[in-house]
Amino acid sequence: MGGDAPRWTWPRLLRLAALTALTLAAVDALLAPVERRLEARLLDGALRNAPGIAAADGSRRVIFDAPESARREAVGFAGSSISYGAGVADDETLPAGVAAVMRAAGDQRPVFNLSQAGGGPRDAIPVATAMGTHPLRLLMVEFQAQNFQRGQPYPPDEIGEDELPLLLAGNAAQGRMLAEAGMAPSFQRRVEGTLGAFANRAWRVYRIRGHLWIDDQFPPINVAWTVRRGAAALGVLPKRFQGQSTNIGRLPWRRAYRDGQVPSAVQRVTVLSDDVSEEAYRALTLLVRLARAADVPLVFYEAPLNVAFQREFHFMSEGDIARLQAFRATLVGRMRRDGMEVLDAPELPDEAYLDRAHLTPMGGAAMGRHLARYVATRLPPLGRRP
Repeated sequence: MGGDAPRWTWPRLLRLAALTALTLAAVDALLAPVERRLEARLLDGALRNAPGIAAADGSRRVIFDAPESARREAVGFAGSSISYGAGVADDETLPAGVAAVMRAAGDQRPVFNLSQAGGGPRDAIPVATAMGTHPLRLLMVEFQAQNFQRGQPYPPDEIGEDELPLLLAGNAAQGRMLAEAGMAPSFQRRVEGTLGAFANRAWRVYRIRGHLWIDDQFPPINVAWTVRRGAAALGVLPKRFQGQSTNIGRLPWRRAYRDGQVPSAVQRVTVLSDDVSEEAYRALTLLVRLARAADVPLVFYEAPLNVAFQREFHFMSEGDIARLQAFRATLVGRMRRDGMEVLDAPELPDEAYLDRAHLTPMGGAAMGRHLARYVATRLPPLGRRP
């Protein structure tokens, strides 16, 4: 009987390949409306990178695919999950809040959300590099003072798949800067970038893979968090697990953590040193040089910290808070002496925070107003979209 089993033949392989190609083409065609919806949000700060560290598919799309006339007038916001909008919907993020204020004032200037979950100033380096050939009107980069203390963990740089094309898009002067910093892509990574660029152009599923989930307010990982909290509420898991999840309800922190629930220790801000980490600070100086080589103005904006949250859960003493404030003054003072333009964090109301620093929808709107006021003083309004 074994000898009568069907065998792979060239005609059979060709039929299978044809069927696979037709299936992929059909799926690609069905996703065209999804891609059009993404493109419609591109200029209003509501298109963002996929979740995950080093995910830059949104940045890649807005920088390379936005109409050149729009891109050259755009304001880009690059930062961490605070600016990215962790825990809120696409149109409730900080950049979307900036765009909403500008639109209400009649300013149609494009706004780009270039932030990454888990990101920071180092993750803005590929963005600033791409502006060597694809400039924006203004680049604003978020920073958090506590991340620049000497002694903070500083993992090695990892270039994500969608960050690579951004690094490869720099001009010659920027290429030399990256080489000096040890961040120039190797030959192998350049080959990977070429193959990835081909797939990006040819395959819609590849282009929008980070945006295929149907509900931006409830991504898949929230399912696990919800189950865990429910199990803790029923007594299946210890009660402490009920308060260890990310605030998926998008509630102000005092409402999210109640009835004895406490946040995870990962929310603690630790004061490690009174000195600035030179390694972390080098990312700021490199960003300044890259932006200057692209002739793009660069502004650093400070993310606010929920000090009341640290007090409430005894994560920081009054002495810790005072030390952090003194360190913050040292860092900002040095940045300004080095010629960096720095926008101080605003005072936000208690209900603006989800946790130690992430913002509720109301907090994103409040921070958006703060940044939009600055943009209005820096750039003339754009009466219509270019």
